[in-house]
Amino acid sequence: MQAVVKTQRGPGYVALREVQEPEAGRGQVKIAVRAAGICGTDLHIVKDEFPSWPPVILGHEFAGTVAAVGEGVEGLAAGDPVVAQTPAVWCGCCRYCLSGHFLMCAAKRSIGYGVDGAFASHLVVPAGTVHRLPPGMDLEAAALCEPAACAVR
Repeated sequence: MQAVVKTQRGPGYVALREVQEPEAGRGQVKIAVRAAGICGTDLHIVKDEFPSWPPVILGHEFAGTVAAVGEGVEGLAAGDPVVAQTPAVWCGCCRYCLSGHFLMCAAKRSIGYGVDGAFASHLVVPAGTVHRLPPGMDLEAAALCEPAACAVR
């Protein structure tokens, strides 16, 4: 699949690359991206003004449909329209994780800078971060869920 990749640290170093399509592992959901937005953070990553772990696929504001679910995932099925929260990795044992605030975890890495994100046809995220959308919701509008949540929070 083709993806927009921050290839190395430093200003620039963003390219359209052919990468392997991800597979959903245990507790993960593979999402077919249908709409994605460009965030100011993406621009800061391009300028190397925001930390990233290249090579990494950019993009964290998105909506799509479930393409596959990994072992142990319940309540989601192929074709479900979804969005996902951005954290993909967290420690699970700090006070923030233990209180359900894993966005504040010092070990957190999110899609689009710490792990592969949504500027590709597919991405894989932890099942617990996925939210099913109401029937009929426009996926382009749903891609604005993440920035809207940031503004509300």
